[in-house]
Amino acid sequence: MIASRLVLTSAHVVSEEDSDIQLFRPGQPQMYTALVVWRGEPGGRDDAALLRVDDPAWDPPGLQIRWGRLVTDRPGTPCETWGVPEVVQRPERPIDTLHPSGSINPGDRFVGNRYVMNLNQHPPAPTQDGTSPWSGLSGAALFCTDLLTGVIASDPAKLAHARLEAVPAYVLLHNPRFRRALAEHGSDTGSTLEPVEWQHLAETTDVLASDSWIPSPSALLRARHAVVPFHGRTALLNELRAWAALPGIGACLLHGPAGQGKTRLAHHFADQLANGRWAVLWLRSSDTDNAALEVLAASAVPALVVVDQADARAGQLAIVLEALIRRTPATPVKLLLLARTADEWWNTLRTGNPLIEQILNQAPVTALTALAPDPTTRAQVYQQAVDSFARHLPRVRSWQHHDWTILASRLPAPGPDRPGLDVALTLHATALTDLLDTAMAHNEAEVQRLRIQAHAQTGRGGLRSAPTRRLRTTDLASPDPLIAVPTALAIVQSGQVDAAAVIDLPARQQMTSSALRYVLASDPERSAALLLPRIAAANDSWQPAVAATNLLSPAHHPFTTEQLCEMATEDAQYDAARMAIQGLGLIGATTAAWDAVECAQQDDDAFDKLSDYTSRALARMFHRPGPESAPVDSQVLETYGRFITSHHQQEDRLNLPYVYEIFRWLGPAHADPLLQRWLPAAHERLVDLAATALGRIRLDRACRPLAERATQVTNHTSQTICEALGYIATPQAIEMLLARTTGQLSNAAYQALAICLDRTAEEDFVPLVEELLRRDDLEHCRWRVYRAIGLRLVPELLPHLQTGINSPAPFERAVAALALARAEGTTALPRLLQIQQQTSSPGQELLVLLALLHATRDENLVTDLAIPLGDQGWQLEDALYDDAIQTLREAGGKTGHTLADCTTWIRDAAR
Repeated sequence: MIASRLVLTSAHVVSEEDSDIQLFRPGQPQMYTALVVWRGEPGGRDDAALLRVDDPAWDPPGLQIRWGRLVTDRPGTPCETWGVPEVVQRPERPIDTLHPSGSINPGDRFVGNRYVMNLNQHPPAPTQDGTSPWSGLSGAALFCTDLLTGVIASDPAKLAHARLEAVPAYVLLHNPRFRRALAEHGSDTGSTLEPVEWQHLAETTDVLASDSWIPSPSALLRARHAVVPFHGRTALLNELRAWAALPGIGACLLHGPAGQGKTRLAHHFADQLANGRWAVLWLRSSDTDNAALEVLAASAVPALVVVDQADARAGQLAIVLEALIRRTPATPVKLLLLARTADEWWNTLRTGNPLIEQILNQAPVTALTALAPDPTTRAQVYQQAVDSFARHLPRVRSWQHHDWTILASRLPAPGPDRPGLDVALTLHATALTDLLDTAMAHNEAEVQRLRIQAHAQTGRGGLRSAPTRRLRTTDLASPDPLIAVPTALAIVQSGQVDAAAVIDLPARQQMTSSALRYVLASDPERSAALLLPRIAAANDSWQPAVAATNLLSPAHHPFTTEQLCEMATEDAQYDAARMAIQGLGLIGATTAAWDAVECAQQDDDAFDKLSDYTSRALARMFHRPGPESAPVDSQVLETYGRFITSHHQQEDRLNLPYVYEIFRWLGPAHADPLLQRWLPAAHERLVDLAATALGRIRLDRACRPLAERATQVTNHTSQTICEALGYIATPQAIEMLLARTTGQLSNAAYQALAICLDRTAEEDFVPLVEELLRRDDLEHCRWRVYRAIGLRLVPELLPHLQTGINSPAPFERAVAALALARAEGTTALPRLLQIQQQTSSPGQELLVLLALLHATRDENLVTDLAIPLGDQGWQLEDALYDDAIQTLREAGGKTGHTLADCTTWIRDAAR
């Protein structure tokens, strides 16, 4: 299936075009009728066919296929297929499936335009009648990870059934008749070929499917969706094409203010090159691994690499350029850099490596000018945007009931003095906002009713385990917390826990792990019996052991402690010992603390392999001291303190970042042991960890001991203590910090005051804001200042939010966007939509969606927020997490309340 009603198969297994054929789904008895809408040459270069399923009984699956092609000469690219070959069929039994895996070497059958799948498994024996044992697999999809790369076509002779040949996707997409049929019958499928070997480096993308709802109006503004036709920039596009035609490695920098159209221009230019058979990669920002980026230099086809927000990614760019220089590609590789400025970051990037300097000194640098500088052109572009949005708004959920064509015709052209319309994205956002405002004015009574209804629901909520549909264990693995969390609660409430099925579910994110762990904890004895064998087999099967260990919880303590101790202390293989030690921490087996230490301290080899796991386990034991009713075990803290101090010169082996994360989650019950044992300790690492925990516990009686200890330790630990006072944020803590703003710890005190800025006294608030924004050494705290301005809404400080939303730091912009939404409401919408297009990480996207929800009170945005919150919400910084929950409850209606409850459940379960 490549679309909801479109099947891709082999030409030699179907009849002529316009003929009917019967197809089925394995495991289901029903047959469906389909029409052959395109057919290549059977056995030929394009041995493939497209079938349109018109059968009314057909239940279209929800899917989104992406096409791929190999773009390097590197051998061994992993691939897989799935079909119904003769080799697995048995008489008088249902037709069964096989899922072979293998690899592709690009040089195999290169001249014949075929991909050859070299099978990983032993080839099947020949059949007695001489037919291929792979008969029946023809037409199966060949996938390379997430990309559809070809269609299985044949079992070539003389290769002992060990290889399968496939028609490459690029052969089909270069066929004009195939592309026309695809556009007519499967328009949502797209025709872009993505680089297979680079897919791990690519930014995630989405499409606007023509047969599904668009989640919110803001989706229409995304550059990738190209809702408004591309306009102008003809001369610049000609210059870019000339630059791309030059041989070798090259770079080009396009810079300009946010919303000027850099990303849209880059998409348009990249699409033109892709149609010319270039490989195109939008490089994601999160990957800076040298080995991962090294593959770019192996390009065997002309390639364009687009780097958005390049001014914040100089380090990654340097790695890419060095990789390209070390192994000059055989074909042109061009870097198109998009940035706000061409100032210090650009000058710094060009210095250091002479070869990089040579490439960048030859790079064209273009400042992107206004798209529509004169009023006449501006009015034309505005009207074009209005008409484009009017065509798409009938597919936006909750906005489909308006006659958008009539509303668009009534909308007057903008006046020549209307500000901001020379910027492309602002012009588009203004056109969309004007159109939405017209619809709202047309039905103001309905809008007011919805506002009153939303207001009446504020304060309601409460997470309930009551999905009305049939419970499905697989829903526990849903990325949507509105599905996964209520399902977990309902399964436990029903008492119908299929532990084996739960354990086999993939846990790709923290929310899923929490849901699975919660369900298994309701049947600890049976689930322990299933988990322990997997953990014990860690030496032979590592990943299943890791997954099983992560599903342990304190409920498993009585059923697993003895076996885990045996694995940890007696297993000669370190992998099982690692998992056993980690498991002891997760179940809160405090009596095994010293056993874990002794395991790691047997010898240097044991310490090298086990110290990381022992460190984490001890921190977990202190955090989760067994059953809920058990008191905190101070002995574990003492054992852990000795372990840390004994190996202070080997701290890099103790995974301290993870330990600090656990200590940030400690609760009031842990305060006294930390105050009495670690805060007064001679070893400053213990003091630092104690201060970190006491700050997050927000214990007012810890203020004085913390302040006194700050005068006795090094500056680094003193800064941690000041930060702890900032998190405690009581009047006493704030008073102590204000007293230190003029001394040796003034910088640390100001950083801490930024944390509790929204809680400072009114007379201190304005001068503190001005001082924090003035200090260049506190740039990383500015997002907290913008947040506090949005909370307190002091009129004289609101202009600072304009600086925030134009900050070169994407995270500052996102936080300032939420503050601006609080300050201006719907007036901020055009600017918020513009900022949304500039987000570069899931966390930033989440904050801007919250800002849009706060400004518009559009409850449909809650569904947009659900999956990002399930993935990111649990690890938000405390203040931003509180903002997210408050926004959902105030602006998200009933669904917002439910999502807030689900997100809180996930965050609590993750700790």
